[in-house]
Amino acid sequence: MVLRTSRCELTPLVPADIPSLLPLFTSPAVRQFLGGVIPPEEAEARLNRWCSLPYYWTVRTGEVCIGLVDLSPYHDPQKTELSYQFLPAYWGQGYALETLFAVLEWCRGRYDSVVSETQEANIRSCRLLERLGYRLTDRLERFGVLQRLYEKNL
Repeated sequence: MVLRTSRCELTPLVPADIPSLLPLFTSPAVRQFLGGVIPPEEAEARLNRWCSLPYYWTVRTGEVCIGLVDLSPYHDPQKTELSYQFLPAYWGQGYALETLFAVLEWCRGRYDSVVSETQEANIRSCRLLERLGYRLTDRLERFGVLQRLYEKNL
């Protein structure tokens, strides 16, 4: 399943994408609110596992890989979580908003709702989810930090 926006293309994650996506896992900026940097070997193994799962998309603008978006079971398996990571060079330019909006549109009719969890300290991610029409449904501690759980009814 390929999704397109005015500036991006989301294609299913394949092994050939892995070298381009490794910086998402080794960047301290990207991983600041995601549990810290992951060693390249571990990141590569994780990405290889994800290649066999549905709804993991590599995000590109032109030929450049800029991020990763996925829909996967949440901690409560009755819920589906929309997760995302983008390279810092593409932050603040509307790519995440544009891409996630397209994924949410694709979700309509397939899911009743989706959730996204982010650290409360990740103000940019909280604002992004709010701009996308998510509503804050819970605050909880996970991984030793305060998290916000947002839900978007579709």
